[in-house]
Amino acid sequence: DVRDGGIDAYPDVLNLLYTQLFRQCWMTTVIHGLDPHLGVLHESSDRYAALAADLQEPFRFLAERLVLDVIRRRRLTREHFIVGEKATPPVTLTREGLKMVLGDWEKRLDAIVKVGGSKRSYRDHVNEQTSRLASVVRGERTTLEPFRLKW
Repeated sequence: DVRDGGIDAYPDVLNLLYTQLFRQCWMTTVIHGLDPHLGVLHESSDRYAALAADLQEPFRFLAERLVLDVIRRRRLTREHFIVGEKATPPVTLTREGLKMVLGDWEKRLDAIVKVGGSKRSYRDHVNEQTSRLASVVRGERTTLEPFRLKW
């Protein structure tokens, strides 16, 4: 529990970052003319952008690694959290904590990585993956090469 200096609030930070990734993937589907609600892996519905969820799967590790890095380096402390007695949510980030986490997230998305023969930012790889999927949907390609990062 954050009240005791523990890390129970970190799943909330992870969910925040998953939401940021989901929004990034949702935007790329719209930019490439795809319906973000027509998913392949996730169940589609009127209210859930299943395709955006599908596209975020290969990139979820970015959020997970960032949270692990924040924990390991002790970048977030008790002072970065506001604990409410009966508030919903019961634990929130302070403005400073939110600014730090989201700033680190943006830096992570802009980090340049080599995947195959392509050296680009993660943000550009998300866009490229969506572009490839759109090409398959339009019949311009027959296969979709998955995003694979070699460790």
